[in-house]
Amino acid sequence: MDVSYFHEFAVLAETGNYMEAAERLFLTQSTLTRHIQSLEKDLGVSVFDRTTRHIELTEYGKILLPYARQISDLQEKYQTEIYNQQRVEKGNLRIGSIPTMAAYKITNLISEFQHIYPDISVDVLESDFTVMHNMLMEGTVDFGFLRQYDQMDPDLEEITITRDHIVAVMGKEDMLAENADGLKLDIRMLKGRHLLLIGRDSMMYKICLAACRKAGFEPVVGYTSHHATNLLEMARIGNGIALLTERPILNLDLSDLLVYDVEPRIETKINVAWKKDRKPTASARLFRDFILEKQKEGTFLS
Repeated sequence: MDVSYFHEFAVLAETGNYMEAAERLFLTQSTLTRHIQSLEKDLGVSVFDRTTRHIELTEYGKILLPYARQISDLQEKYQTEIYNQQRVEKGNLRIGSIPTMAAYKITNLISEFQHIYPDISVDVLESDFTVMHNMLMEGTVDFGFLRQYDQMDPDLEEITITRDHIVAVMGKEDMLAENADGLKLDIRMLKGRHLLLIGRDSMMYKICLAACRKAGFEPVVGYTSHHATNLLEMARIGNGIALLTERPILNLDLSDLLVYDVEPRIETKINVAWKKDRKPTASARLFRDFILEKQKEGTFLS
């Protein structure tokens, strides 16, 4: 017996009409009729009472209906699992990443992996720490390249691939420039100044606030944006002091701007992470082994 007949039976029982059921199932009425007749023949009983104008279930049909629905649900589930496995075997990898991939050579890493495994396609979803952490926990992505500041999540396996630090960026006419020590700026000098920060929902925002509070003052946040270019432009016109990580801004327009390392040094890590207890797909296992080999070679932290 074709198990799909149980699904067709359930749909016909729900609609009570061959025409409507056939349309929903993308079948002709004659095909649906043959399938139901075949089902009844295999069962040895009639499941529909055809003596009325509206199709109704017989007592046998009423007994069968809940089981038919379960069989239909199971069929959908195993078909989905088989499809997902086929997708895995064809080679699909889902990676979450902070937007500044190129600055930390994440794109280089992925490119090298694909050079070794050209049949594996990679889908990258860019987001900040909180969203990416949720995606990792829910299995939306296989791996995440995320910015880490304090404690690592015990549910995640994490490898640090590189580091960065916070810098203060201001216009050349800013009065703080006169008091800066060479290329360094004491964070306490930012007390009372308008700070320009990456968006409030970001890890960078949390890092900057935590650093200011550790230094003994509550920061004055004058402007936030998820785009570093916007923060630099606001600093350029004298609207505040931008706190950003150094490496992503090195290739941006820094004309008419001064860049100072913040002291005490505020360091962040860029980690690649995956969930410890999740069974990896074939593609994910290859990428994990690739990352572990890179760590063994001492490629990271450059």
